[in-house]
Amino acid sequence: LFMVVCSLVVLYWVVLPLEHSVSVSGTVRYMKKTATGGHLILTLDVDGDLVRVFVPATAGAAGIAGRLHVGDEVRVKGKPHLYRGQEEIVVLREGDIVVVSP
Repeated sequence: LFMVVCSLVVLYWVVLPLEHSVSVSGTVRYMKKTATGGHLILTLDVDGDLVRVFVPATAGAAGIAGRLHVGDEVRVKGKPHLYRGQEEIVVLREGDIVVVSP
């Protein structure tokens, strides 16, 4: 029984998160670098809904901040995440944010 439970835990933490990525397209409405850590927070307008995007420093936040501007149309791929009660998309790699139209 212990092995079965451990296998299910490993399946949940390793396999399921990989299957649950999302992709959205929208307009950058807000950009802010975090006070510490070198992360980037974006707010996208996706068909009238505001979507929060978190870009960790390890996922290329500095490079993305240097090439994105408010008003750019972008496509974002990442993992859905709940942070302090708010849904957000967490970007895993710099290439997961593509400027569709500046």
